[in-house]
This record gives sequence, C-alpha cells and structure tokens, in this order.
Amino acid sequence: MNEAVNRVFGKENRSYLMGVAIIWIVLFHVYYWCEVGGIATNRWISIFDRGAMGVDIFLLLSAYGLQGSIKKNTLGHFYLNRVKRLFPVYLLFLLTLFLTFQRHCPIDRMVIQSVCQITGFSLFKYPEFFSCNFCFDWFTPAIILLYLFFPLISWFVGLVSEKGSVYELCILVLLVLLAVIIRENKHFPFGLLALRMPIIYMGVLAYEHFSKFEMQQVLRLCVVATCLGLVSGNEEMRHSLLIPPILVLFSITKCPLPFRKFISLVGRHSYEVYLAHIFAVAFFIPTKTVTNIFLLIIITIGSTIVLSAIYAYIQGIVTKLSKHDNINRYNG
Repeated sequence: MNEAVNRVFGKENRSYLMGVAIIWIVLFHVYYWCEVGGIATNRWISIFDRGAMGVDIFLLLSAYGLQGSIKKNTLGHFYLNRVKRLFPVYLLFLLTLFLTFQRHCPIDRMVIQSVCQITGFSLFKYPEFFSCNFCFDWFTPAIILLYLFFPLISWFVGLVSEKGSVYELCILVLLVLLAVIIRENKHFPFGLLALRMPIIYMGVLAYEHFSKFEMQQVLRLCVVATCLGLVSGNEEMRHSLLIPPILVLFSITKCPLPFRKFISLVGRHSYEVYLAHIFAVAFFIPTKTVTNIFLLIIITIGSTIVLSAIYAYIQGIVTKLSKHDNINRYNG
C-alpha cells in the first residue's frame, strides 16, 4: 500500500504529476483560445481538448498537500507559508502585466482589478477591465480562496471522517449535486471552482485515510465517485470524477516515468509556469499576432520557459530571505 500511495502522493511523484497537469493545461489553453479566436488548428492538437482535467489533478494533489501542511504546522505558519509561496510571484505577475500588455489601462482600473484578483473577489464577477475581454486568471483567486478557507474545510472533513464512511459518501454525493447546480447556474469563473469541490474534498479525505493506512476507504470513495461521474449529466463533472480512478490505476503501474527530472522540475514550479504562459495565450492568440498553430506553440513554450525562470528565480530569493529571517529569529 505504501508503494502505491507514494506512486501518486510521494513528494517527487506528486511534483511529476503536477508537471504533467500544468503542461496539459498550457497546451489546452493554446488549443481552446485558437478555437475561440478562429485560428485554424491541426487535428492532432485536439488531443489536449480535455486539458481542464489537469486542473482537477492539480487541485486533488494540492488538497492532499494542504491537509498534510495544516496537520504539521500551526495556523499562523500555515497561512504564512501560503502567502510566501503565492503573493511575491503573483504581485510580480500583475506588475509585469500592467507594464506591458495593459500599460494603457487607467490606474484606477489597474488597482481595482489587482485588488479583485488578490482577494479572490474576481471569481464572483466577470472581469471587465481588459481590452481583450479575456479573464486572464481565475485560478489564482480560486487558490487564494481555497487557502483562506482551508482550515475550515479541513475541520469539516475531519468531522465527517470521524462519523464513518456512510457520512463521507453522503457528503460526496451532496457536493457533486451542489457543484453541478452552481456550475450550470453560475457563469465563469466561480462555477469552475465550485465544480472542483468534490475533488478537493476527496484530496483531503485521501490524506486522512492514508495517514491511518485505510486504503479500502479511499478505494470505496473512488468507486462511488466514478459511478457519480458516469451518471452525471454534466460533462465537466464526469471528467473531473474520472481523475481519482485514473490515479488509482496509475498508482499500481510499474512503468518508468518518461522525462521524469524535467517534468518534476516543471511541477515544482507549476505556479510560475501557469502565470508565465498567460501572456502568450491571452494576448498573442486573441490579437492574432501569430496565426500559425506551430509558431504559436513555439512562442507559448519559449516565452513560458523564459518568464517562469525569472519568476522562479524571484521566488527562490524570497524563500532564501524568509529562511534566513527564521534562522535569525531562532538564534535571537
């Protein structure tokens, strides 16, 4: 059992899966916005049409990691770690955005949009502040809200888990129904976060059960989630609930992981990669600066590598400074 769990949730393997997820998301965005923008695509790139499932992988693994973090840290340290991981790079991203593509945006609009993004409020109202009419980032506000309310989520899931598997399964069913109702009645982008409530719930439960060596409980949840997905009339929910059984199958495979070091590196910096790719996807495609799909992919990958390397470097400096500050406080 330990080997199977480590195959998915072990530190290095989790980074690998996050790397796969973010690469899938990047290529999905290229394909999706080319389709929306009327840019001709080749048939082969349509294999990335289900790239939104990469978000499900990312959030399930993140929920597992967050539960481990909140169990091992005080509440203050939990929030401090999240702030240090998220905000330095995100503030740099916003600054880069407003100094380049949105430099003509009025100052008041820049301030309003930035505040909406870093508080998560932009999830509840479609952003109307950009000339390209592109909601450039729903994911970071969603992550911010997840981090903000995660202690409450953790407490609730722990309470449900103590009451037994029947309660866990009932809550899963209710979350699926609620998520579908919200997604179908609440437009982008809040509905996209609501759609992931079941998968976040399962990620937290996975940590709770694996820490107690309760493999059967997790398998039971996966079976029920699969059945719920198969009977769901919502296609997005159906794809989302396919992720747990896919990861279960992955956990029992013995095949080597291709490009392991590179993809794991991408996974460790998945947030930086996500923010970096937005520039190429959100602005080169809608403005049709380039219309050749192969050239668009090259530009997207190239600009993403360069910009994410800069973001990762800045994040590394922040991490070193915070560690140095912690050492000084400890010695003091």
